[in-house]
Amino acid sequence: MVYGGDLVANTALRLYRPLQWSGGDWLVDVVDEYVQARTTGVVSDRPLDPAR
Repeated sequence: MVYGGDLVANTALRLYRPLQWSGGDWLVDVVDEYVQARTTGVVSDRPLDPAR
């Protein structure tokens, strides 16, 4: 959901041009989004987890 929203928003703002991307470009973008999402989850979940 987050990746799709990011892709649509940045394409609408003409920051991304996914139709011109190579397979390597797609891979880098997907890995980058995954790392950002995981890092945000770890940083926000640890202090907010009531079980800890």
